[in-house]
Amino acid sequence: MANIYFAFTDEKLMEVPELHPEPIINTVPEWYKNIPNKIFKTLDNENDFLTSSRVSTIKTCPSFVDIFKEGYVIKAPQDYLFYYDDETDDYKWQSSTQYDTGTEHSVGRFNQVSIHSNNQMVDYLPSNSGIKFVFKIILPVNVFTDEGYSTRIIPIPYSFNQDWSSSYGVFKTDYIHQLNIQLQIKTVKKEILIKQGTPLCVVIPFKRETFTHKIVDLNKDKKLLKKLNRSRVLFDGKFSKQYYINKWHKK
Repeated sequence: MANIYFAFTDEKLMEVPELHPEPIINTVPEWYKNIPNKIFKTLDNENDFLTSSRVSTIKTCPSFVDIFKEGYVIKAPQDYLFYYDDETDDYKWQSSTQYDTGTEHSVGRFNQVSIHSNNQMVDYLPSNSGIKFVFKIILPVNVFTDEGYSTRIIPIPYSFNQDWSSSYGVFKTDYIHQLNIQLQIKTVKKEILIKQGTPLCVVIPFKRETFTHKIVDLNKDKKLLKKLNRSRVLFDGKFSKQYYINKWHKK
């Protein structure tokens, strides 16, 4: 079993477990919790051979079932107020607390937030990206993983945040440990308040491996075909009552 360590640089945060990173399964959004596994759909056409049907929702879809089981949520350790005016290119920020970020030659608020100027990335983005500016939050936490493991940083899945989002990134956290969040400002609002405890991103540790890819004819690869058929059994299971034979085609 591999390990990931979240090491705080400010001991005050050790006393506030509500602000500690935690498995994403503990922070599933309410809208997702409220989705049933199956719904009943009634068909209005009385001539249709099927008068009602059980429809599976995304909660039973293989691409969704593990979204909120992988990774750890990183939370804002304090309140942050960000300001950016895209007409004047003026920016500023404020924080509610002075944390020791553990960065060299500096302790406290002056090293808690930095920026990526627009000529570093934003100026090169397509116009429809919606990103206007990038603040860099230097968090008072370091991430350590076992040798050969990296950490992927992704935005909060399906958060539907129209004001900001974290940037996608990958760190070799067996060598690089300081956790910085690239905050992409997308809103036309000049000020954004991020409250203490707000989920900022998800970090997902993974083992670095080298892959080679192959293109094959599935009809000629019995081993892969067997795997495919086995997966269909796992996901589909037995036919349930929602499947009927059209009465006009019965023998």
